[in-house]
Amino acid sequence: MSSKPRFVGKKVKLGDVCDVLNGFAFKSRQYVDKGIRIIRIVNVQKGYLEDSKPCFYPVKLTDSLKQYILEENDLLVSLTGNVGRVALLEKSFLPAALNQRVACLRIKDESRICKRYLYHALNSSLFENNCVESANGIAQKNMSTTWLKGYRIPAPSMVEQEIIIKQLDLIQGQISNVKRQLSEFDSLVKSRFVEMFGDPSLPDGRWRVARLDSFTHVITGNTPSRKKPEYYGEGIEWVKTDNIANSFVSTAAEQLTAAGQEKARVAPAGSILMTCIAGSVKSIGKVGLLNREVAFNQQINAIVPEEDVNSKFLLVLLTLSKNYLCSSVNMQLKGILNKSSLSAKEFPLPPLELQQEFAAFASQVDKSRFIAQQQIEKLQMLYDSLAQDYFGD
Repeated sequence: MSSKPRFVGKKVKLGDVCDVLNGFAFKSRQYVDKGIRIIRIVNVQKGYLEDSKPCFYPVKLTDSLKQYILEENDLLVSLTGNVGRVALLEKSFLPAALNQRVACLRIKDESRICKRYLYHALNSSLFENNCVESANGIAQKNMSTTWLKGYRIPAPSMVEQEIIIKQLDLIQGQISNVKRQLSEFDSLVKSRFVEMFGDPSLPDGRWRVARLDSFTHVITGNTPSRKKPEYYGEGIEWVKTDNIANSFVSTAAEQLTAAGQEKARVAPAGSILMTCIAGSVKSIGKVGLLNREVAFNQQINAIVPEEDVNSKFLLVLLTLSKNYLCSSVNMQLKGILNKSSLSAKEFPLPPLELQQEFAAFASQVDKSRFIAQQQIEKLQMLYDSLAQDYFGD
């Protein structure tokens, strides 16, 4: 007998159970160093708010702007770019106001819908995929609050909601624990790297220094035309920035057909994929080592090592050089580390024999990291599967 709750009652529109608020176009030239924090699209990540490059507005808002002041546990939804990302506003971000292209969902009657239940209903791949399908735009997706208000979720009893919350919170907690293990593995490998080669951002003269493009080949990704449906379907994986995490490149949800692959940029196994366009410095410079051939979008650069460079060595070199890589990135609009800037970056390059010695150590740690990453993917699949059962048709 399944322990999954059976839903009672009909689905409800978000607009019927929540006030759906859109943000205000605060002018960046008026930002100050303290005051009311402005929650922007770059802050809304998948499942959490990122405190990157905080912007503030003078404490005293006019009466007409007070409607944009946020409250603790308001649910925020991204309407532009990576549409459908959701996050709960934590107390540490207050006082805060809502910027444009971010929607705020504020429950009207908490005896009918629990905040944590609503968070899980919208934090699933099910909701995000529906958002992407509903959004307009080719280069950049845009979702309307009108569509959001009409989105329907099940409204079971509060007892059933609590059961769902307990199950999904448990899975999220397990994912967080495994991610902490991954972080410990990463620290071990980084410590060994510095022990053998020193800090790459502070060359000590032991190794020759060379431009990145002198020992690798840098390729910028692209997006085959969305106007050509024959480009998208079964075939080669088409990787996006969300797939790059914890030095891995996870399986992409979308694929390109053979026709689409001809229009795409493809990276071979052994390449390093790097996020080079993002809404925050934290996201720029993220790297993952490929164990297969993939296509990838324009927000990513592939770094293909030459024969005298070990891929695992290069991965950690770039990971430890993140601050250096991002030092020239201007985050006033959208952060970009373009191909020419990346290619011109200089790095110390020890002999291949030492690189391979380090890679052998990293490979042993990678066995544990791979197991942990598989656990995360399985747990995420379980979370999404349950979300489909709980919140889907």
